[in-house]
Amino acid sequence: MTQRTRNIIANFLIGVSVLFIIAFVTQHFMTPPRPSWHKDLAWLGLASAIASELVRGRRGRVMQNPD
Repeated sequence: MTQRTRNIIANFLIGVSVLFIIAFVTQHFMTPPRPSWHKDLAWLGLASAIASELVRGRRGRVMQNPD
């Protein structure tokens, strides 16, 4: 998988994460009969943000000295 494909997938996951968080905040201000999956949206948003960094592959890379 090329780095460009990884970046596209990571950007998509960040977008999904933002949508989950916006939906969570919007439903937070709804009247009390909220959907049962309301509390899961925050966790899904966090998981999408973490997954996007893993897809980018930056966690395992380190700068090397030019020795």
